[in-house]
Amino acid sequence: MKDFIRTIIDGSLYCQVAKLKKLGVILVLIKEVIHPGLSSVINKKDVEGAIISLAVSWQLPILYCDCPRHTAFIIGLIHAQITKSDTMPEEKTYWRKKSDNRELQKKKVLESFPLIGKQLSGELMKRFGTLDKIFKASVEDLQDVHGIGKRKAEKIKWMLKENRQAYVID
Repeated sequence: MKDFIRTIIDGSLYCQVAKLKKLGVILVLIKEVIHPGLSSVINKKDVEGAIISLAVSWQLPILYCDCPRHTAFIIGLIHAQITKSDTMPEEKTYWRKKSDNRELQKKKVLESFPLIGKQLSGELMKRFGTLDKIFKASVEDLQDVHGIGKRKAEKIKWMLKENRQAYVID
């Protein structure tokens, strides 16, 4: 967190993100809870503003974790999802205007979660229609979606429950 705050203060945060995206690096920001008094140089609203800018303007997925153990677990899930792919991800252009299509935005939110890729996010949106209904779905309801078994449904339900407040955009 100290490195993140330093990049906000010295103004290098967005330059670093731009360089990494230009190189095609897969970026995900994992944010652990900010502890009050973490830095006397910057306040919580400045950090929140930078995170919002990364999520909205740079379309960078933001995952919230409540402790280092949870962060390690999430990183493991991300690694598993990335290494599971047999093909390289399609090349992306990051300098486009953000889509005004709300359905596409909702699908992209789902895609940012581990275990949920492009195809599964489409299946979930087709089955439930809204993010709110997906977040509220039971394990049994999730199992009704093609490609989701009991263990995967339980993991997805836990993940969505943990991140519910961070992704209320319906």
